[in-house]
Amino acid sequence: MRITFVNQKGGVGKSTVCIAIGAGLAEAGYRVAFDDSDPQGSVRFWAREVSKLPMVEDGGDPEVILCDTPGHLSEADARGHEQFCSLIRGSQRLVIVSEKSLFSIHATTPMVRLVHAHRSADARVYLLLNKVRPRQALRENQEQQLAFRLGVPLLTPYIPQAAPFEHLQTKGLAALKRRHLEIVLEIAKELVR
Repeated sequence: MRITFVNQKGGVGKSTVCIAIGAGLAEAGYRVAFDDSDPQGSVRFWAREVSKLPMVEDGGDPEVILCDTPGHLSEADARGHEQFCSLIRGSQRLVIVSEKSLFSIHATTPMVRLVHAHRSADARVYLLLNKVRPRQALRENQEQQLAFRLGVPLLTPYIPQAAPFEHLQTKGLAALKRRHLEIVLEIAKELVR
């Protein structure tokens, strides 16, 4: 199964979410590998230097491949655009990562259209809210309305803005305390279901 994390709005935390979900699946006993299609290479760096989890090019027999995508897609780059669309077509799960704000949801709309235009018929598409501040936590029906605006189901729970998720980048999964690890595991298990 290939799970691809997408959004062309920068700064939403795609790479961190990809890392967290992959590490959570590994913790749950799945054989995982990462595919870093983002030129920044954050996931590749993390897999090699922090977690020691494999990349796709390392070979092996992963059950789940987690793919990070570029934070910006230029329409002028026809080759890059086609590669991106190919990633979408080859994914069984597509996770649109967004911050929980009207502007972020609005900026995510073109990505949702692109995903729906190029995904395979059996692929599942989800919205995952990331970096949600404690006071920003709205009632569930308001969150569902945000997802409805995009026409994709909402993954729950959301990922809160919390220091452990920032420390995940340098300390690996050990940075997540019990409550945060439970959130990651719940999302990860929903994605592979």
